[in-house]
Amino acid sequence: MGFLQGVLVLVVIVAFDLKSALGSLKHRQSPSSRKPQSAPASRVPDLSSQGFLNPSQKASQLPSLDYRKFAQDPLGLQEKQLLQGPVKPLDWKFPVVPEVQRELAVNFQLRQPVTPSSVAVQCSEERVHVEVRKDMFGNGQLIQPSGLSMGGCPVVGEDSASGVLILEYALQDCNSVLMMTADELVYTFAVTYTPLAFAGTPITRTEGAVVGVQCHYQRLHNVSSNSLRPTWVPYASTEVAEDVLVFSMNLMMDDWANQRPSNVYYLGDIINIEASVKVYNHVPLRVFVDRCVATQVPDVTSVPRYSFIENHGCLVDAKATASSSHFLPRTQEDKIRFQLEAFMFQGGSSPSIYITCTVKATLASAPSDALHKSCSFSNGWLAADGNHQVCACCDSTCGPEGGRDAPIGGVQWEGKASLGPVMVQGRQKSLGGLYDWANQRPSNVYYLGDIINIEASVKVYNHVPLRVFVDRCVATQVPDVTSVPRYSFIENHGCLVDAKATASSSHFLPRTQEDKIRFQLEAFMFQGGSSPSIYITCTVKATLASAPSDALHKSCSFSNGWLAADGNHQVCACCDSTCGPEGGRDAPIGGVQWEGKASLGPVMVQGRQKSLGGL
Repeated sequence: MGFLQGVLVLVVIVAFDLKSALGSLKHRQSPSSRKPQSAPASRVPDLSSQGFLNPSQKASQLPSLDYRKFAQDPLGLQEKQLLQGPVKPLDWKFPVVPEVQRELAVNFQLRQPVTPSSVAVQCSEERVHVEVRKDMFGNGQLIQPSGLSMGGCPVVGEDSASGVLILEYALQDCNSVLMMTADELVYTFAVTYTPLAFAGTPITRTEGAVVGVQCHYQRLHNVSSNSLRPTWVPYASTEVAEDVLVFSMNLMMDDWANQRPSNVYYLGDIINIEASVKVYNHVPLRVFVDRCVATQVPDVTSVPRYSFIENHGCLVDAKATASSSHFLPRTQEDKIRFQLEAFMFQGGSSPSIYITCTVKATLASAPSDALHKSCSFSNGWLAADGNHQVCACCDSTCGPEGGRDAPIGGVQWEGKASLGPVMVQGRQKSLGGLYDWANQRPSNVYYLGDIINIEASVKVYNHVPLRVFVDRCVATQVPDVTSVPRYSFIENHGCLVDAKATASSSHFLPRTQEDKIRFQLEAFMFQGGSSPSIYITCTVKATLASAPSDALHKSCSFSNGWLAADGNHQVCACCDSTCGPEGGRDAPIGGVQWEGKASLGPVMVQGRQKSLGGL
């Protein structure tokens, strides 16, 4: 029992920002090992219930002693008999827990996915024919036909040999939008995919997507048109106005020349946002951002919400929070750019931010006014176009009394545009997780189809050889393990059920060290979830390394059957039923086990990069 005096620390190191919460360790013994013991047992204090005794504790808090009796017979008769000769001085000291060496920095770059060419379009004189690859995202996860539609029209066929789904309808069907320019007629369709959860689970490994496709026809020639290559709708959703306008917003790089390939920011970062209007009839227009609100979910009416542009173009964030947020000087009439300092909702459980804006366009020849302006605060209100007097109403109300319902020229267009989710995290902490199993992974951001490498380990400072097991794991969107939705991907005492439930590649790896167990989890998202955050909470056990695995202490993966990481496959036979006490022992051979809790998160799982263009 001497090894029970050691210090046991359970550590789970995962491929992202480590947030380890160790529960109290539980020590169990089998009935065969629970024999009465005297001296050794009395020397082990119950630290879990009493805590460490503070040397400065008052004497009144200690049990009362009969000091007179103690002085007469301090050690008792037996002890006196033992002290007949010279006594060796006590040299016992409190054990010192060795310091764990920090991991060295790793040269790591987040892998950015490449947008696959998964949609093909053929336009005839009266119909549009669209083919969508079942491996729409290029990650090996096939989409379900029932989740694919074009303007509300379902899939009409499937080519199994080519692995494509077919949609074919008349040009006027499926909520098509007809746009007319001086030279062309343009029919625009929206092909939408809404992922469905795996049967019996709340998760999905494909993300929703909207792909815009167009058919162009020359107005003066009666010939069939060649189709244009479709492009992904950006992070921003777009709205096509009846007057052939497309409003959009995009996240931009610092040079404003390209769209930003990631939506992850840290507090203090600057978010570059560009609002634009596309005009297909070549009428010069000027665009304005009228108002913007930020929420934690896509619903603009949800709470909490933060209105950072209001009063018809007043960017109030800088005045409200002393930030550096501001509009940039205009370089093109059909674009307006602004910088927003990254923020998080106080007390929010999710790092996600959704931005919804009302965008207006006027004739480029019309001057700005109180209802059509772009004003920033910096020791006063300043307009992006230099006409600062239109910003005078930003501290009051810029209503019709402060300007006109429509600008000079009597024409304006208005639409909605949204961005999200924008992921804002705290500054990089000590990041946990493994990238190549030799170093910790310096990022907790993954894309659907990525593999998350997770290692569970036990550190024992008294050098007693132990074997570690992951008993069960549950994933949630918030740290609370009892919240819903939740997904149990390791259960039944070490059965990694994810591969069987979702046909994924998740599995335990063969054990290389007794005090470590590694497994790979294929990245997923919660179906219909408003946040890409995933928190993982596991129960981890440790037994003597000499004790063989059994039905309650195992690491089993599914691949055309249940297989154990240590080769003892028979212990996995109960994974499809119940691996309870009737299928194994409460404690392994040797009568000792330890148990604790460990949690990870947030793990940020995003959809494959899909927004690198507009319609």
